[in-house]
Amino acid sequence: MLVTGKQQKKIDYFGILKKSWQITWNNKYLWWFGLFMALGSGGANFNFSFDGSGWGDKTETPQEAQEAFANFVSQYSGWIIAGLSLLAVLVIIFLILRIIGQVGIIKSVDNIEKGKRSNFSAGLKEGKKYFWKVFFTGLLIGLFILAIIIILFLPVASLFYLKSFIIGTITALLAIIIFVPLVILASFIKIYSYLYIVLGNLSIRSALENAYRTFRNNLFSSIVMGLVFIPLVMLMGIAMIFVIVSLAIVFLVVGLIFYFILNKIGIIITIVLGAISLLFIVLLIKSVYETFHQAAWVLFFREIALVKDKGMGEIEEELINKKVPEPERA
Repeated sequence: MLVTGKQQKKIDYFGILKKSWQITWNNKYLWWFGLFMALGSGGANFNFSFDGSGWGDKTETPQEAQEAFANFVSQYSGWIIAGLSLLAVLVIIFLILRIIGQVGIIKSVDNIEKGKRSNFSAGLKEGKKYFWKVFFTGLLIGLFILAIIIILFLPVASLFYLKSFIIGTITALLAIIIFVPLVILASFIKIYSYLYIVLGNLSIRSALENAYRTFRNNLFSSIVMGLVFIPLVMLMGIAMIFVIVSLAIVFLVVGLIFYFILNKIGIIITIVLGAISLLFIVLLIKSVYETFHQAAWVLFFREIALVKDKGMGEIEEELINKKVPEPERA
């Protein structure tokens, strides 16, 4: 049965990471779900900048700058509206993909652990099945964080606006001290509630309640598991830097060759090929990591919240009264 008792179980974190990598590597169809998550989390970021040459002289007054900005918006209002509309559509699409990808990984990894048949189409079906529950759960948690930000930091902003800098600074420090633990709590509740929704088929309310109880009863091990990913994220960042530097060197040489052959056209071709190659490799790395990361949380969750049936590797799918019982009742 599902339990989240207070009895602390020794967690083999290295074993979880090792098994997660084996599942990730041996089931490469999961990388597609990882790609969905990577896109939904901003797997590819592009930064555009300009020198403001079209906005008037840089020594212009604030009023002149505002007028220049208003003229710019008026002149290109159609393009701005089209761009914002396209951005909104992409955000919605990527959000949908992220939820479907996350649910697909959760259910697929669980089925793999149970020895059941698992493939991309089955994971995609599960992603669609639990989409709305996961979406509204994430929305509720997001609104909770937003409410906390408003409650804690609006008084701070008011104090600074009134030029009460000393009191404002003290209040800001207290707000941060309160805010950080609440954000950590919300992040773990989000992780566990998603898992309860997908693996336990719970309602949103029951999932949130059980997620909180699971985190409370496994506070230390949950924090440790979260900290384990910090060096892994750093390693991924180092890998990204290595890839970027390596590609820059390769395409610098290629660009010189193309330049001597095709002149400026060769430079353009090199830049396009380099950008496509970089985007592909970065998304690939991010997709694999997202798959590995989510698989690790599924395995960890099975250790702290799910009891294996007599070592058979099967997990009972029913919940007692749709809630996790206390240990003395388990």
